[in-house]
Formats: sequence, C-alpha cells, structure tokens
Amino acid sequence: MEPLFAPAAAAAASFNFQFLAFLVLGALVATLIARPRALSEGFVALAVVGVSGAWLGAEIAHLFGQADRGGTHQFAAALIGAAILSVAWRRLHPAEPLQRGDPARR
Repeated sequence: MEPLFAPAAAAAASFNFQFLAFLVLGALVATLIARPRALSEGFVALAVVGVSGAWLGAEIAHLFGQADRGGTHQFAAALIGAAILSVAWRRLHPAEPLQRGDPARR
C-alpha cells in the first residue's frame, strides 16, 4: 500500500499544496472568528492575518522539529497559529458595536 500513497505524500509536502492549505486554513479561521460580526468589517485583513498566522505556526513547528513538511502535525500547528494570530488581531482591532438601523444588524 505504500507505493499507492507515495505520490499523495509527495504532493502534500510540495510548496504549492502547503500554500493552498494555508490559504484555506487562514480564511476558515478568519471566517469563524469574524462570524459573530458582519463579515464585511475587516474580513479581508483578518483573512490575511489568518494566512500569516498559519504560515508562522507551521514554520515555527518545523523549526523546532515538531512537524515535518506536509504532515498532519504541520497543518495542526498552522491551524493553531492562525487562531492565535487572528484572535490577537481581533483584540487589538475591535469592531465597532452595531448601531440601531445598521443593515448588518438584521
């Protein structure tokens, strides 16, 4: 069975696949964090911060020898990094409370 999964493992360790996975993870974390608020309030900035956090988390885990490139541990570290950096960004840049009559309040 090992030869069957060898191409998939090689693809998961490639830079293009990792970049795509970090984009998806960062945007997913940004969506989950921005969900209580209107998605239009700084969502793009939060998504960029989420992608950056995913990359930082994966790189830090790899530098400390805790995760191999393309492994599940690297993607778990990317998810944790995206969550930590996104929450920190949201704490530093809180959204204004919704006022009566705002279209996003419905």
